[in-house]
Amino acid sequence: MGGKIPREIDVHMGGADMTCQDCHVTKNHQIAGASTMLATYSARVSCTDCHDEKTVHANSPAGKMIAKHLKTVACETCHIPAIARGGIATKLHWDWSYVGKEMKELEGKEEFGREVYAKHKGVFKWGVNVIPTYMWYNGKVERYLLGDKLDPNTVLDLNKPMGSIKDPKAKIYPFKVHTGKQPYDVKYKYLLPFRVWKSLWSDYNWQKAIELSAKEMGLPYSGNFDFVSTAYYISVRHEVAPKEMALTCNDCHFKRRLDWKALGYPDDPALVGGRFTRGIVKVKKSK
Repeated sequence: MGGKIPREIDVHMGGADMTCQDCHVTKNHQIAGASTMLATYSARVSCTDCHDEKTVHANSPAGKMIAKHLKTVACETCHIPAIARGGIATKLHWDWSYVGKEMKELEGKEEFGREVYAKHKGVFKWGVNVIPTYMWYNGKVERYLLGDKLDPNTVLDLNKPMGSIKDPKAKIYPFKVHTGKQPYDVKYKYLLPFRVWKSLWSDYNWQKAIELSAKEMGLPYSGNFDFVSTAYYISVRHEVAPKEMALTCNDCHFKRRLDWKALGYPDDPALVGGRFTRGIVKVKKSK
């Protein structure tokens, strides 16, 4: 997609003709912005840096109802209905276990215009118009650190957002969940680093790539490795849609876009009530 970004893809860069630096302000070579992908940041960037949440919905017919949601629902949840909406696919899965394997059936094949296999990288999955995964988030993440133990029988969360329905500081935010498979030490039960430059990407030798990297990083390696499923949570903050494309009450509640039980609710909060509100829909009790 060349040229100017369409307004329906990003209302800031397309509609308001803004640049990255308008939000990601720099000072002394420090760029503001906190991503769940990074462990450090110089300053946070928030919708409320520019928009007053007390007045921004004042002229909306549903303004009073929206105001009731602000303690629980982040701006991005309603205003970014999907990611990769412009036709450019986003990567959703990266399986490293296929590195070095001859996958003739996948060679040259694409998904949304993107390769699904590369001998030196593995197998990929892509998506467009992807509905985010909604999770509680209080601004902190629980990160996997080098050497932390793992359970190879479960999916390893590398940076799980912290927060819950019982956390008053948490709100429901949208995330892209990037899954994959990465090598781990069968004996020590932790992820293994591996060298790609002048190693894996040239000779496809996993044993050598792991041994080189483990030695360089001072991490004991038993000599035996396998692959474990992983999940990486990427906060969804861009591709803000125009207000006419924002989610409506029906999108979240009665169309079941959100997994309410996974969020800790017994049922749709429009029926049973939320953390700070009562249910607004009367349900007929079955006799």
